[in-house]
Order: sequence, then structure tokens, then C-alpha cells
Amino acid sequence: MTSKGSYLYIAVFLGIMTAVELFLYPQHGLGQWRTTGLLTLMGSKALMVALAYMNLRKEGWALKIAFFAPIPVAIYFLLFMLYDAAYLWKS
Repeated sequence: MTSKGSYLYIAVFLGIMTAVELFLYPQHGLGQWRTTGLLTLMGSKALMVALAYMNLRKEGWALKIAFFAPIPVAIYFLLFMLYDAAYLWKS
């Protein structure tokens, strides 16, 4: 399979995953499963873009770590920002 063909397949798969996200978003009856599904799809799409379009799958381990290491730190930071924002909204 050529590089052009693999990019096309990945683009189609990303489009399908986006369509699933758009279907899943207004489904309020799913509760926590909706949030988990949307976060899983979002993470999968971000990983696929990083590995395919940014060519991280062909790079060494040091560059992969340099790219993916800040992601948990950002999530941790955002969770604390949301916790802090809850108190600001109450006052």
C-alpha cells in the first residue's frame, strides 16, 4: 500500500470516528458512558493523527516520549482548574 493510500484510509477512518462522535454527543440517556465514549474516541483520533500524519510511528523513542509526556500533565492541570472553577462559580 502506498503512503498516499494509507493517508486516505486514515482520513476516511477519522471521518467515520467523527461521525460516531457527532452521533454520540446528543445522546444524554447514556450518562457516564457517553463521556467515556467521547473521550476514548477523542484520544484515539489524536493518537492516530500523531502517529500517522506527524510520522511519530517512524521516529525514535525519545521523540515519542517528548511528544506524549506532557499530555498527562495537561490533563492533571485541567482537572485542578475545573476543581478551582467550581468554587469561583459558587461565589
